[in-house]
Amino acid sequence: KYRKHLDKTYAHLPRARRLLVSLTSLPIVDADSGADICLRWENVQRMIATTDDPSAFVKQVLKEFAAFLESKGLAPINMPKITSTLLASWHDAKRLEHSLAKVLEKLRTDPEINKITSFRQVNRADKNWIGISGQNFFWAGFCIKGTEMYMWVEITLPGDKRSLRRQLTPPLAKSFENATKYLEDWEDNDAVNRDVGDLTKVLGSRFVFAQSVNQDTEPDSERLFQWLYDTSLAVIAMATPGKSSKRG
Repeated sequence: KYRKHLDKTYAHLPRARRLLVSLTSLPIVDADSGADICLRWENVQRMIATTDDPSAFVKQVLKEFAAFLESKGLAPINMPKITSTLLASWHDAKRLEHSLAKVLEKLRTDPEINKITSFRQVNRADKNWIGISGQNFFWAGFCIKGTEMYMWVEITLPGDKRSLRRQLTPPLAKSFENATKYLEDWEDNDAVNRDVGDLTKVLGSRFVFAQSVNQDTEPDSERLFQWLYDTSLAVIAMATPGKSSKRG
């Protein structure tokens, strides 16, 4: 029916310019569909994820849409080479991931934090990040990049709120400074930490805070939770003028 509609509506165009494109998640398309070009969602996701648009706003939108498609199983599946080393480390890695998810679930269900996260669940956006999200582009969780793991909390406030940088408490100011290094590693220029250009009118004021997790030590889940909790309360307070964090 799509072919008939196309040919009828655009009959004034040459047949070579009346192309019917199908977009599907299936690897095989029915030959009788009449499609001239058959695209799969995983091809679209790959193109979106690798597009380097000069506009920071467009780049962020494409990044989020690519992550959304991946969360729906509409991205390419890149299987690593299966080796004895990989299999031996599998259970250790899954145990760590499960522990991090439990810390985040405790954070998500806290009454104060749940006001901004609502029904959103702990989510692993990609291979590097696991966390929770909320209003005002709030995000709190963990990142594992290479051989380093760090905690991350961010929020985006409408308009130009860069003046708030001068009002950060010493612990928040330190975490704010820590995040700058990681933003540079990711070549992320959208946050007010780096202050690369004035994107506040388009994107708002994105504040990012980070704290490295020491290696070769037995992680203290309460300590990890406490940093995420205190920092989350502080950024939520930043988004709520006149409200102060319970923990400061």
